[in-house]
Amino acid sequence: MERIKNNWPIKLISLIFAFGLWYYVLMDANPEGTREFRNVEVNIKGKEVLAELDKDIIAPIEPTVYIKVRGKRDVISKLKESEIEAEIDLNTIKEDLKSGIDEKRIYITYKLPTGVFREDETEKFLDFRFDNIVSAEYDIKEEQIGNLPSTNLAIKNIEVVPDSVTIKGQEKAMNKIDKVCVLVDVSKETEDVTRNIPIEVFDKNGDKIEDLEISEKNAKVNIYITNSKQVPIKLKMINELPEGISIESSTPSKEKITIIGDKKILDKISEIETSPIDLSKIKNNMVVDARLMLPDGVGLMQEENITIDIVVKSEEESSDGLANKTFVIKKEKIEILKNTKDYEVIFPADIKDITVTLEGKEETINKVKEEEVKLSIDIGGLWRGKHKVDIETNSLKDITKTINPASIEIELK
Repeated sequence: MERIKNNWPIKLISLIFAFGLWYYVLMDANPEGTREFRNVEVNIKGKEVLAELDKDIIAPIEPTVYIKVRGKRDVISKLKESEIEAEIDLNTIKEDLKSGIDEKRIYITYKLPTGVFREDETEKFLDFRFDNIVSAEYDIKEEQIGNLPSTNLAIKNIEVVPDSVTIKGQEKAMNKIDKVCVLVDVSKETEDVTRNIPIEVFDKNGDKIEDLEISEKNAKVNIYITNSKQVPIKLKMINELPEGISIESSTPSKEKITIIGDKKILDKISEIETSPIDLSKIKNNMVVDARLMLPDGVGLMQEENITIDIVVKSEEESSDGLANKTFVIKKEKIEILKNTKDYEVIFPADIKDITVTLEGKEETINKVKEEEVKLSIDIGGLWRGKHKVDIETNSLKDITKTINPASIEIELK
């Protein structure tokens, strides 16, 4: 005991020195170091603010940040990315969102394990962009894909249930909506059928718009298919013309029509007559309405208003004094009628011009200007695909018209 008490100051100094040496060695063996984490997920707190204000985040959708940490080497070497907590709080910018601000810088808060410290190079904030959430109701259009497997079949009707949906989403995306539709492939259909088809949303470029909330994912599509046949129109005339009058031409507004019905009935039909045209009432050039006389069980592919352009001349009138005038009209000037489905109409590349020849009295013909001659095609009731259609022209008093070509093949997309 006496030996321990002897020279105690020296022994205390030795103890302190030994502790310092131990600490020095310890620090040298386990120094501080740094480590980088480049894709730490950021938790978004306060999302109920977005729901309350009908807002949504445009970007960033899944935010991550870069963080550089410092600590003892044995600590940071074992540090996992999941142990680092990064968070932004939308409650801190609630008033800004209320006032209509849609771009905001939000500061990040970090929680790190004991002994781990954040370096200054670490990202301190993120820039967020927001948009309003809006909703609207849209009609559902049916878009036909392909053609029926037989030319003797026709689509009588396509029924979409429901016929409209409510769509909700970011205002920027909603403003791009051009059409809401179901894509109906009929290339294999030969009889009435019902299909469940996804409802899709497209922009004006035909690109699909994603990330929208649609009240119904699918629509029930009823496809009604019938037999069809194209037949010529036969003009039925009754009674006699007034004395001294003869018919120079009688031209229906359409030469052929498409009828639908049971195949056995259609096979027996080679033409469709008009209602009787009373010749006794015709005294000069005129356009008369003619009703089509359809047999029982037969209908029209589409409703048609048929008119007959009747040109007459008196027997005393000689052929002298008649003149011709020809106009060459660009196909781009053809008016598209009944394009209710907003189809793109593609004309044949080999036809660039339409020739219209007018015939009538010279004084009448000479007064006609090119802009008075209007050409059109009627695509009402037609679906996507290729179709042969007649080229129609407007009525010009006391003038007969010849169109070349009289019909063209178009494609609807």
